[in-house]
Amino acid sequence: TLILSFYKQGDHQNAITLGKKAYGAQCKQLGAEHPETLNTQNNLALSYQGAGNHAQALKMNEQIYHARCHVYGKEHHLTLISLNNVALSYQYLGQFDMALQIGEQLYALRCKVSGEEHPLTLLALNNLALTYQSLGNHQKSLELFKKAYHTQCRVLGKEHPDTLLTLSNSAVSYRELGDHQKETEVQKEVFTSRCKVLGAEHPDTLFTQNDLGVAYNSIGDYANAVRVLKQAYELRKKVLGADHPHTQHTLKNLLTVQANEKQARLNRGCLSFLLGMFGQ
Repeated sequence: TLILSFYKQGDHQNAITLGKKAYGAQCKQLGAEHPETLNTQNNLALSYQGAGNHAQALKMNEQIYHARCHVYGKEHHLTLISLNNVALSYQYLGQFDMALQIGEQLYALRCKVSGEEHPLTLLALNNLALTYQSLGNHQKSLELFKKAYHTQCRVLGKEHPDTLLTLSNSAVSYRELGDHQKETEVQKEVFTSRCKVLGAEHPDTLFTQNDLGVAYNSIGDYANAVRVLKQAYELRKKVLGADHPHTQHTLKNLLTVQANEKQARLNRGCLSFLLGMFGQ
C-alpha cells in the first residue's frame, strides 16, 4: 500500500496522514473489525512507531490485538503478530516488565501453535532473551540465547542470518557478565560468518566488526582492536559516509582504543624503568 511505501522510505509523517484518512474511511465503510481496516490500522501503528510516537503505537497495537482476538481467535497467526507488536511497543517505551510478561505469553503460544523449532517460535524466544537482557538479567538472557542458537543451528543452519543474529545477541550477554574472552570468540565467529554470507560491506557485518574491535579492547589486545576498528571505520566511511552516526561511533571507538594502546605502552615503559632502578 501507499502507507507502507511512505513508511519504508522513512516518510513517517505522510504515512501517518494517509493512514489516518484511510483508517477513518474504512471504519465507516467496512467497520472497525473488518480485516482490511485492521490491516490499515496495523500499518498506521507501524508509522507511529517509526515516527517515535511509541505511546500511540502501543494504543493502536493493543486495539488491533483485541480486535483480532475477537475476529480470528487468540492463536491465529495475525493475532500472534499483533501480540508481538504490543510487546515491541512496551520495549520501545522502556516498560520491560510488561514486555517480558507479553513475550512469555507469546513464546508459549508460538510453541503450542507452531512447535518449538518453528522459525517464528525461535524469533519469539530470541526477543524474550532480549527483554531479559534489557532487565539486566544477563544470565537468563544468555541461557535463552543458547537455547535458541542451538535449535537454529539444527533447523536453519549455523550461517543463517537469524542464527547469526542470536549468536551476536549472546555476545552482549557475555560482555555484560564480564566474560570478555568469550565475547571476543563469539564476535569473531559472527564476523567471519557474516563476511562470508552477507559480504564485508553489509551493515550487519560492519556492526559486528565494530563490536569485535571493542571486544579486543576489553581483553587488552590493542593491536587487533586498532586493526579491526580502522578497517571498520574505512568501510563505514565508504558505505555510509564520513558524517553518518555509525561511522562517527566507530571513529570514537578507534580513538579510545588508540589512547588505551598509548597508555599501555607508557605503563610498560614506566614499569621497565622501575624494574631497572630496583635492579640497580
